[in-house]
Amino acid sequence: MRDTSVIEKEQRRNYPALTVRKDRGAVVVHVPVRYHRRNGRQMLLTPEDHQWRPERTANQTLVEAIAKAHRWQACAP
Repeated sequence: MRDTSVIEKEQRRNYPALTVRKDRGAVVVHVPVRYHRRNGRQMLLTPEDHQWRPERTANQTLVEAIAKAHRWQACAP
């Protein structure tokens, strides 16, 4: 088993903004991020201003409806 002081030093070196503490019987992990919305898009900002954005996914129902409309329009005289 590793010494906790070694683990704490390694954690501080790899993740300087992250803090871990004990509160009674629980372990509390504080990750400093800001939740931000810009033009309806969600972003998480870290202290170093790294941005994380969720993957964009297409609305499959809308895509299929547009494809059907294009096929219908191509068949129309």
